[in-house]
Amino acid sequence: ENTKFRKRHRKTVGTGKRRRVKYYWKWHYGKKSVVDLVFPLANFPDGPPRPGMVSYPFTMQLPYDLLPSMFLASNKEEARMSISYILRAQVVPIDDEYWEDDREIASIFKSEKMIYVTKPTFQQADPGQHVKKIEQGVGGCCGCFTTPCTTTVTFDKRQYYTGETANVSIHTDATMCKKDIKGFKFRLMRRHWAKDTGTYKWSTTSDRYMETEEAKGMDKGTEKTFEMSLRIPTEDDFKDDSGVPEEHAAMLKSFSSTVEGKIIQVNYYLKVFIQFHSWNDWGEGKSCSLPVDILQPPIQYVQPMVTQMPQGLSLIHISEPTR
Repeated sequence: ENTKFRKRHRKTVGTGKRRRVKYYWKWHYGKKSVVDLVFPLANFPDGPPRPGMVSYPFTMQLPYDLLPSMFLASNKEEARMSISYILRAQVVPIDDEYWEDDREIASIFKSEKMIYVTKPTFQQADPGQHVKKIEQGVGGCCGCFTTPCTTTVTFDKRQYYTGETANVSIHTDATMCKKDIKGFKFRLMRRHWAKDTGTYKWSTTSDRYMETEEAKGMDKGTEKTFEMSLRIPTEDDFKDDSGVPEEHAAMLKSFSSTVEGKIIQVNYYLKVFIQFHSWNDWGEGKSCSLPVDILQPPIQYVQPMVTQMPQGLSLIHISEPTR
């Protein structure tokens, strides 16, 4: 896991009458290892192998709970968040001079390749419907003389693949309400959070609406049931690739999955808003929300997944083993 973002700081400078507050921007960085596995392929206790061409075929089982590969960029505080994996095959040298680093992790005799890890299945399936209610008193003054309105929102499920359609059923009972309903909104919101590992003190977070669908309102004193739909995006619309490492540029357009890492978190919420023609119904009106999980689809689910995979990266699926 790697994070990078800018924060605005303040400090007091000068003394006496020249004492003042100065604001400045500072970059913060975070790095946390997700997994570090070593698989010995061959040992030579009796000395180096004989000269010639030698082959060591191997297979490697990766943990099923790995975080999916991702690269997410945000305009707020110029945040950059990435999860990447590198597969390295190397010869372990005897002499210290053939190590690239002091910790003796990377040898100069090596070959490595970035791999793209996806999570094609949900570890805990949750196919059932989820019901939320919005109960509010509309109009009036200072909480008095309001009229009731109840809206029941039924979400079809809380786990989606990119490219799927989220459906919601809305039943609004405004038979006792004396204010018209201006409209309804069905929205997908992304919330990302990233932390630095220099001090573990600073973090960045941002909420952003990724998709919005709107529906017309209804008259006071009526009751109505209707459906709304919203498509989960397959690509991110962030276009500024300046400063993005070349190895991550391919993942910039890929819509990020839900991530619960140690220094990176990406969460999604489906939200339904109802707004009245009332002086005290502020903003977008009352709302209810449901946290949802979003994953990249498996190949057998959406065939174009093969072309959506970032170019130049090897694809590896990680799923829970059969028990």
